[in-house]
Amino acid sequence: MVSLMSLIKGTTITTLFISFIGLGALYLNQNSLIYPSWVNNACGYVRKPDFPLSNYFQEDFVTTPDNERIQVYSFVHNKEKRKTLLMFRPNAGNIGDSIPFIRILFENHNINIVIWSYRGYGKSTGKPTERGIKIDSESIYKFLLERNLIYNPTNDLIDKPLILHGTSIGGAVAINFAHEHKEIIDSLILENTFLSLRKVVPYIFPWLRHFTFLVSDKWQSESIIGRLDPNMNLLILNSMKDEIVPSSHSKELYELSNSKYKKIHRFSRGHHNDLVIQDGYFEILHEFLLQREIVI
Repeated sequence: MVSLMSLIKGTTITTLFISFIGLGALYLNQNSLIYPSWVNNACGYVRKPDFPLSNYFQEDFVTTPDNERIQVYSFVHNKEKRKTLLMFRPNAGNIGDSIPFIRILFENHNINIVIWSYRGYGKSTGKPTERGIKIDSESIYKFLLERNLIYNPTNDLIDKPLILHGTSIGGAVAINFAHEHKEIIDSLILENTFLSLRKVVPYIFPWLRHFTFLVSDKWQSESIIGRLDPNMNLLILNSMKDEIVPSSHSKELYELSNSKYKKIHRFSRGHHNDLVIQDGYFEILHEFLLQREIVI
């Protein structure tokens, strides 16, 4: 007859074995969770703009140094000197999903708009990783230079050509871009962005709180947001009922920022994916952009 102690020991070993197998599978497939481009056909159909926005639209594919092709949508008013809003999307969907939002901004502001698909999303090739997306970002920077969408400022202190807009993980990508190109960033807009990926994991998966060291992609925004250009304008928009990213992360990023010109607006009823429908959202965004779109 099997003793109680032997049964407990056997059960414990089995549980540990299954746990290690589970952690191993999670480690090997973590990028599929961090970058779920397989959900809702995000790497399939990509919507294009209808008339009249289509009159200002161009699609391009940028080749990266590691030979991936990155899909880019540009919306350009004309050849006059204008600031460019460069958009960094969240990790769900693709750039086609942003067209209604782009239409609102493009029709109401004197700015050009560029949005791009991370590798593995939309029609971009490759598989998304932190390292790969940073390579993509640099390729987009060179694309903007080639298309004259980054003008030479009249005054380097108060007239810089780029406004960045990043949502969720896109905020982390935008912060990194702002750190790499401080000399051209006028403003940074962050929506529901996290301190680091490793600090988000325990919020979504509490049982993994002791295994965050296994997360290979870090996106450590908290370590670099205090090293951006202090003359850069910062606007943080934050949902206080966010079920994906702790709302406290936005507040901490605000406090860590070294910007002399920073604002934070917190929406008491907002969740992770419904910030744009919160009362006052577009009024705040429009007011900020009206101030920043001025070219000297």
